This record gives sequence, structure tokens and C-alpha cells, in this order.
Amino acid sequence: MEDRILIVFTVAVILAGIGGGIWVVHQPDMANASPVIDHNPYNITLVIQHGVIFNASTGTQPSYFILQNGSLHDASNLYLPADRVINLILIDFDNGPSPLMNPNMNTVLGTMGGHVYVTGIGNIQNIPDINHEMTKAQFMSYYNNNDSSALRTLYSEVNSPSFFSNSTSVSSLPSGNIAHTFTVSSFGLNIPSQAETVTHAQFVITSGGTAVWQCEAECGSGSLGLNGAMATPGWMLGTVTVT
Repeated sequence: MEDRILIVFTVAVILAGIGGGIWVVHQPDMANASPVIDHNPYNITLVIQHGVIFNASTGTQPSYFILQNGSLHDASNLYLPADRVINLILIDFDNGPSPLMNPNMNTVLGTMGGHVYVTGIGNIQNIPDINHEMTKAQFMSYYNNNDSSALRTLYSEVNSPSFFSNSTSVSSLPSGNIAHTFTVSSFGLNIPSQAETVTHAQFVITSGGTAVWQCEAECGSGSLGLNGAMATPGWMLGTVTVT
């Protein structure tokens, strides 16, 4: 219980620092015509990597990264366009499940068609030679400077239209077999992810504003798994700004 109180307090402090809490996105003016949706997709690729050193006392934790062509970037702040189809690719290199904070978060929410496409990371032809036991800064620096060609190939491969041709369409996943989620409650978006899978989701956000993204699986440190990465921007939470 003390860990749960601590995480609630910690997240509240973090969110206060980024704008006084979760900002409710601006709803479209119902008096105006429905927005025209741009179907030219905007691509965003996220990588979840485990075994990243959080600090000396906590040890390793999982972390989100943005993969853009041949480089990894911190995922503290994501920027997406409004009224445009978003192609989200989520590469989950983690190797095991975590308990969900809310058992209903095994359900896909907010995506086009109410589903996502899932395939195993074994279908990736050129997985970078992942080296664990690095700090987050070392991890990004190492791969951006030494393995950018592999990262570029990985980005191109998972964003290829043919990559998900033999994937499985799912609207929910077994709640006991989920490693992480990409959840933006203010947008009604929830994308669960199984360990060692690649997930493709499409969605449209028809309102502007800033909200919080977070993982709803208890994958951090502490007795409840809610400290460490779970309470730290860029690891298992951050902001999404839609313009």
C-alpha cells in the first residue's frame, strides 16, 4: 500500500510539472462540420527494450524509445498530427508479462476497426545485436553511433506494408500475457502488447491538446511494480501533444 501511495504521489508531482496534471484534450466544436481526415499516414515507431539500467540501486528496467529511421530517441514527449491517420508500430523486445493495473486494459481501444495486428519479433529479419546492462543514455548513444544501419533496416522492415501480411488481427489479448500497454486515457486509446511481438495500430485523433501516455502494466520496481520506470517520463510514461 505504501508503494501505491508513493507512485500516485510521484506521478502527481511529475504531471504537475508538465502542466498541472492530465490536460483534457479539446473536443471538436459540434456546431462545425466534421473534420476532414488525412489518410496519408503519419508513421511513429516505438521500441520497448528491457534490461536498461535505471540506477545503481534499482538495477534494470524496461523503457520506451522512439525509433526514427536509423536512430533511437527519448520517448518523454511524442508529437502527433490531428485529423490524420496515425500508423503506430510497437516493437516489444521485453521477454515476459507483467500484471495489469486495470484488468480491462487487455482490450484494444480507440483504434480504427477496434483491433490491432500482431506478429512475433521472430519475423524481423535484421534484429540489432542488442546489448543489455547499459544506462539509457549509453543505450541510445551506442546504437545511434555504432548500429544505425541496423536500426534503419529495422525501421524500414516493420514499416513495410508486407511485414504484417501474415499477422493476426486481435481486439483483445489474454490479460495474463501482456508485457506492456501504450495507453492515452484522454484520447480513449489503449494498445496492449505481448512480449516479443510487433504490433501495428491505426488511429485518428480529431482534437488537439496535450495528454499523458503511460504503460498500464506493473513493470517497474517496488513491491507493486509501480516505482522506477513506471513513474519516470520517457521510460513508461510521457506526454502526447496533438496539433
